Amino acid sequence: MTYQPQIGDMATVNLPGEVTRAEIRKVVSDKAMIAELLTFTTAKDHAYKKGDLVPFRLKKSGLGQIIWEAIPEREIRESVARTDAERGAALLAEDGAVPIPDCDSVAVLGSN
Repeated sequence: MTYQPQIGDMATVNLPGEVTRAEIRKVVSDKAMIAELLTFTTAKDHAYKKGDLVPFRLKKSGLGQIIWEAIPEREIRESVARTDAERGAALLAEDGAVPIPDCDSVAVLGSN
């Protein structure tokens, strides 16, 4: 049986440059959670601090261990932006609000 994270459980988590303790606040799936950092952090490789809510994912480390790794904010922003763009494009195409141009009628920059 594999470990299923539960709200209120304590977990050892990996931040860039250090390992610390956190309390699970939300279970997103069996491989992702949001946890509150319980200890003061000391590494200079990140801006996380005690009390922060941080998203984590299960990952296999280079040594083959299963660890909870903080999901970088950049990855989250890129994922949200990509999802928003795809959703927006689908809505516009669905409504017919943006006509899809015929290739023959599209002007090419720099051509006369």
